[in-house]
Amino acid sequence: MSAFHGSSFPDRLREIGVEALVFTGMATNYCVMATLLDAYDHGFDCLLVEDATATLTEAMQSGAIDFVAPFARVATTDALLDEIGGPRAPA
Repeated sequence: MSAFHGSSFPDRLREIGVEALVFTGMATNYCVMATLLDAYDHGFDCLLVEDATATLTEAMQSGAIDFVAPFARVATTDALLDEIGGPRAPA
């Protein structure tokens, strides 16, 4: 479920100087949430991009986002791109 479980992933990230992680993906309420919570537990700053994640129902999606909100900053793709000065898709 978690990319951190039983792996050297956190050590490898620290070796290359990573301090913050951005989370996107499928199964927000399962794999994304498990990896994010493990990342938080390992001391990484976490950002969940809410419109770049998904799960089976809107209720499950909003529940997962509410659950991780105390452990991660939650933002939209547009807000993240504004923050980092990234490119935008044409309107």
